[in-house]
Amino acid sequence: MPNKEIIIHYLLRHDWISGSELAEKLSISRTAVWNHISYFRQKGYIIDSHPKSGYRLLNIPDSLYPELIRFDLNTRIIGNKIIHFPVTGSTNDDLLNLGAQGYPEGTVVIAEQQTKGKGRYNRKWESTYNKSILFSLLLRPDNIKLMDCYQFTILSSVCIVETLFDLTGSQFSIKWPNDIYSQGKKIAGILTELRGEMELINYIVVGIGINLNQDTTDFPDNLPSAGSVYLSTGIMLDRFQYIKCLLKKIDHYYFYMKNNGFTDIFEKWKTYCDTNGKRVTFSSGNISGSGIVLDINSDGALIIQDDNNMKFTIYSGDISII
Repeated sequence: MPNKEIIIHYLLRHDWISGSELAEKLSISRTAVWNHISYFRQKGYIIDSHPKSGYRLLNIPDSLYPELIRFDLNTRIIGNKIIHFPVTGSTNDDLLNLGAQGYPEGTVVIAEQQTKGKGRYNRKWESTYNKSILFSLLLRPDNIKLMDCYQFTILSSVCIVETLFDLTGSQFSIKWPNDIYSQGKKIAGILTELRGEMELINYIVVGIGINLNQDTTDFPDNLPSAGSVYLSTGIMLDRFQYIKCLLKKIDHYYFYMKNNGFTDIFEKWKTYCDTNGKRVTFSSGNISGSGIVLDINSDGALIIQDDNNMKFTIYSGDISII
């Protein structure tokens, strides 16, 4: 852990701590300690100082800085390395490039805002500065086939829904295949991308965008289906609390899946998914129509019986509940 991060963690844990004590713990000079303190002040931390008492942290900036997310995170892999951007084009694009450079599993790229945020089929994802959770996660699972990549979208959606319930007490639902909804409004989306060879995955990037604290004025008029956790529950969530709880839950389920397989996580996902049994319109490739969702297979595919009693298996595409 870098000295800068250790210092801010000491300040988070203590009321006052002297410069000499910090210097001794880190085996650096008091001048080096002062330089680190100056660095954090420039980033927006409000740090009090006193000749006898030392330093005291009074307030932290409203930015999802890595040293704040990693404070008491205590995950095994997820979030061990975090890269923060105030603004970036797409965290998925950033991490796909970093993955090719050999960055370790569990690396997270997080941004306050994306200018080229994207969903499936390169649809634009709108984000509001400092009101969303926007991050991508790098995974390097062992011996996972390309056809099983959908499992990580399902795992992530379960984690988003359960973390929202843990912090708000409100139920959120999953709309096949990768969206989180509440009261008919889209709250979050997941975009899973990968790099692989032949049938095996080299690495996976899971991109997650969550509308957390937006008000109605934060959404453009052409997005009537967009919502936020705040608009749905009336609760203004602490972004640090949410992202840390979410990363911990992803870490937990990721290792659970490694050790116990995918079945239990999929069954949880089905309980949260509101698509099963619903009447929908659907389009997938050159197939489109309307009908009833009869079931969702363990490979994530929809079984739909259309209005002509024809059955279709839909692995990807768009649906609307009607």
